[in-house]
Amino acid sequence: MPAEDFRVRLERSLRSAFSKENANGDHTYLHTGRMKKMGPRLQGIVGANGRPLVFDLDEYFVAVDLHNLDASLSFKREIKERGYRAVCEGLLAPGPFNVEAKERIIRAVTEHSKKDDEPGDSDLSVALRSADKIDRFAPSMLPGCGTCNPNLLAYDDSPNPFWGGEGTREGEVKTQYKAYFRNLEWYGMLPSDEARALVNPRFLKLIVEFLRCFGSEIAGHLGIPNRAEDDIRMAFGKHYEHVLTIVGGPK
Repeated sequence: MPAEDFRVRLERSLRSAFSKENANGDHTYLHTGRMKKMGPRLQGIVGANGRPLVFDLDEYFVAVDLHNLDASLSFKREIKERGYRAVCEGLLAPGPFNVEAKERIIRAVTEHSKKDDEPGDSDLSVALRSADKIDRFAPSMLPGCGTCNPNLLAYDDSPNPFWGGEGTREGEVKTQYKAYFRNLEWYGMLPSDEARALVNPRFLKLIVEFLRCFGSEIAGHLGIPNRAEDDIRMAFGKHYEHVLTIVGGPK
């Protein structure tokens, strides 16, 4: 079966798995669709090793479709019982990819959630991870990020409700306000300035201004100084000053 035919069939077969009934807003087929459009733009950008990324687009499109299987209610149980690798192997079995290509795809999929690229990661892995991070700055991801856990308060009324660099791993974040900084951190984790340039500047400005306003709400309610800008500075790290040239400073 030609690679293009296989990936079209795979996409169609997985569409219901990533519907709004089976996946939250961060992980529906809308997210994977945007990531696929990013693929050609990622070709040739500087990767983590300082070399241009070169990867097979058919492998990339398939990896995009598989990278959130564990976030779909349709696959959670099967992955728990059989393991992510085994489920991917089964879905790839009818395809045209050779052993090396299948291994690249599976490694990219199962390791995509690592925060940082590492020596030995394939260009496919770096491209998949980069696209996933870049898409987190899309306006449509803002509601999903804040409500990734419906049990989280928007913010707490403790003496220190701001982020302050706390852990941002899933399960560690305590409020919706703090959850947004998981996304901001990913800007600096992109492999190069070329990759960061793929973040839409209007989208970047939107999320920064949103967090500044969120901080104003918290500060006004609790009668404390607004420390959102300190949180924003911390999340962007050494890229903060450059980000200000894009989004402007606080008002």
